[in-house]
Amino acid sequence: MTASVALHPHRHPYQFGAGIGLLALSIPLMLVLLRQDVSATLASTWLPHWHIAADLITVLVALLIFITGYRAILSPRKGAVVWLGVGFLGVALLGFLNVASHADLAEDLEPAARQASLGFGLAARLVAAVVLLVYAALPAVPDVSRTRKRMAVGIVLAGVLLPGYLVLTQSALPPVLLDGQDRPTALYWSLQVAIVILHLSTLFVFWQRRSMLEQECLMALIFAAALSAVAGLFFSLSIGLSHTSLHSAGNAYQVAAYLYLFHATFNEALSRPMQRLEMLYQRENATLTAAPDGVIWVDQEGTIVLANPAMQVLSAYLPKELIGQNVSIFLPPHLRERHAQSMRDFFHAPHSRAMGIMDLRLYRRDGSLQPVDISLGYWEVDGKPHAIAYLRDLTERKKLEESLRYQATHDELTGLPNRWLFQLQLRQALSRAERSHHRVAVLFMDLDHFKTINDTFGHAVGDALLVQASRRIHSQLRTSDTLARMGGDEFSILLPDLNHADEAVSVALKILACLQDAFDLPDQQVYSGASIGLAYYPDDARDSDTLLRYADMAMYQAKQAGRGDYACYSLDMDRRTHEDMLLHSRLKTALSEQLLSLHFQPQVNLRDGRLEGAEALLR
Repeated sequence: MTASVALHPHRHPYQFGAGIGLLALSIPLMLVLLRQDVSATLASTWLPHWHIAADLITVLVALLIFITGYRAILSPRKGAVVWLGVGFLGVALLGFLNVASHADLAEDLEPAARQASLGFGLAARLVAAVVLLVYAALPAVPDVSRTRKRMAVGIVLAGVLLPGYLVLTQSALPPVLLDGQDRPTALYWSLQVAIVILHLSTLFVFWQRRSMLEQECLMALIFAAALSAVAGLFFSLSIGLSHTSLHSAGNAYQVAAYLYLFHATFNEALSRPMQRLEMLYQRENATLTAAPDGVIWVDQEGTIVLANPAMQVLSAYLPKELIGQNVSIFLPPHLRERHAQSMRDFFHAPHSRAMGIMDLRLYRRDGSLQPVDISLGYWEVDGKPHAIAYLRDLTERKKLEESLRYQATHDELTGLPNRWLFQLQLRQALSRAERSHHRVAVLFMDLDHFKTINDTFGHAVGDALLVQASRRIHSQLRTSDTLARMGGDEFSILLPDLNHADEAVSVALKILACLQDAFDLPDQQVYSGASIGLAYYPDDARDSDTLLRYADMAMYQAKQAGRGDYACYSLDMDRRTHEDMLLHSRLKTALSEQLLSLHFQPQVNLRDGRLEGAEALLR
């Protein structure tokens, strides 16, 4: 699953056409309004009312730009957007002061009031031009602190309202019109031209940074700057009260420019961040949905507030069924109180817990227990603590671990315990026997003629013989006895909890008897048999290694006695074994040190005294 929301600026279908149309209309409109007769006709009808309405609309749109820019969220250029919004607060305030000082083109205004009105309007347009240019040039500033935003608003309020109050109450504004004339001063003309130049510069900056600003409704920003430049041109040509039609046309273009700017600001401050939030939500939702692990969010009371689809596989509950349930639903009843205390401890001292620390059992809907691993996280929402738990199904891992454990402790061919497991169980049996004062017998056995059968008929036949022999032997044992394959054709048998040694001898005889019958193997029928050695705890030894060694020693004694029989360990076996080992060691030493010499003893015929041969002796 992938997020279906793409981050792109909103484009009104008529945005481009309307902007091009307004720009194309500006030149013929300017030529028409420059005619004195047309301007006079328009001025005498609806232009004064339109002028007041346009100023009010400009103030309203500037306020909207301030509100949206100031409240910008998650924008990569949040600092620039906030700057734009705070700057247009000043534009709105100056526009309001313009309206408050009466319509700047009314016929009955005093010269000072007329200058104040024109001055506020000019200042509003100049501030807007500067703010827009700085916005276009600012780099990406991802965040602005709340304190800085409030300080900026305070500076703007103080910088606009205080001078505005002085102007309105004391007429302390430098003259922008010549006294008693309708022609602007050089300052007024210079500022109007500067405003146009600033907007043209903004257009250039937008074009230069078009790749960086393409997501910020670049088209709307370009039209805002272009229409503002056209509005400035209309204001520049409006050189007196006889040309109020040009001034009103400038107001119309200024309103259109601000509307385009509001469109871009709304997109960057709210619309695109909301798209980003929607995309993040869908991405997180897709991640939760596709996650193979179960995920639940729990509040401080243990109430489940979110569960992903994987929880259905783990618990057999639908995610919507889990919402509102207490997390103790996943625990057997006898563990719920203990878990409630653990949960209280967790929220009292929150800490993350990674997976692999503790394996738990999840109580499923059907009452079965599911092995899981859990990791915990902590976070707060609106000051309320929450825990997030990731639950991983350990069923397959447990199966793998069990398989590996089985392979490490059992013979692959016969499925019997191997030497390691046999020795472990033998040590455990000896510990129990020490407490219960029972005997323990160890039988060590070797199949007779196995090597010959294996070499003659192949390994497949040899393996089949081992499997059948292990089954026959196992059939003669108790459930408490242990049969293990020690390697090759050697087997060991553990007989715990014996009262008499004769019980082990009886088992050995039954095993020998069951192995005397023919073995029906693939395409062959063979005879084998076995030789068995027995050793007892505590009669012969008290530790596992010695018991195994003595049983092995007794087994070799049975083989030397002719195979197909058993032998019990005795001290003579140990003595003879030591003597044989000593003799073997002394012979090897004599050979290595060249201490042996060859002697020939002649054999003479006593009848005629002739030499018949010689007996060679190594001494």
